Formats: sequence, C-alpha cells, structure tokens
Amino acid sequence: MSLAEEEYFVLNVPNKVIELPKSNWSKLDDPSGYAKNYGEKAKSEWHEFNRVVTVFLTPMSIDRRVGLKISEYEYLDFLVVHPGLVTVQTRMDKGKYWVLCRETFKPKKTVGIDISKYKPYLSNEEIKIVWSAYVEEIDETRKILNLEF
Repeated sequence: MSLAEEEYFVLNVPNKVIELPKSNWSKLDDPSGYAKNYGEKAKSEWHEFNRVVTVFLTPMSIDRRVGLKISEYEYLDFLVVHPGLVTVQTRMDKGKYWVLCRETFKPKKTVGIDISKYKPYLSNEEIKIVWSAYVEEIDETRKILNLEF
C-alpha cells in the first residue's frame, strides 16, 4: 500500500484526482454507484452535525441547478429539516462532476426567523436573513469545496 493510500482517500473524477486527508475526512456509505460520500471529522462552533459532502460522478443536470444562484456554478438551498436548526445545501458544478455539501447549523440569535418547525423551502426574505447570519460558515464551505474537491 502506498503512502498516499494510507493518508488520503483518493477519488478519480474527470480531469482531476481528489485526495482527501484521512485525518480530516471519513468515508461514508455510498448507496449508489454514481456518487461518493464523505463526512468531515471536525465541526465548527455553529455546526450541529459534521459537514457531509457528496461527489456526483456525472455532470450536473438542470434539475439540480436549484436554489439561490450565487455564481455561475454555485447554488444554495436553505431549509429547516430539524426543528430549531437551519440546514444549508451548497451545490457546486465542477463541469464533468459536481459536489453537494449538506450542513446543519445551531441557531444564532441573529437568525430572526421561525425555525421551530419543518420548512422545506424558505421565502426570499428568510433566505436573505439566514444567509447573512451564516455567511462566514457558508464561505468556509465554498472554500473547502473549491480547494479540496
């Protein structure tokens, strides 16, 4: 076994080799053959659960380009899956493959919206409020998806 195999999860995607440090990431179950799942081992102060990233081994289809478009290749979804917590899904189109990050945050006092019950969609006004409350955490995720995936 090579040193790279011992220290990294290695994933070959079109035009790139992704190497995730085993010290930072865990390999999660892959229920399908077209996607690979990884969980970040550490979580920030505001994360309720560890960040989960799915690498889809196919190009991003139009139906996956949903939510708030923040750049030519990035989309954000904001929802309440677990009452009292805010979930953000970040989708990033990488051309011949794409990544989805799911992260769930503890409430901040500045959230200012009702997150006490399940909400599969937030209004545009609620999205602006949540995005501004968690902008640093979302930017950190975008950085990770750009540099590591």
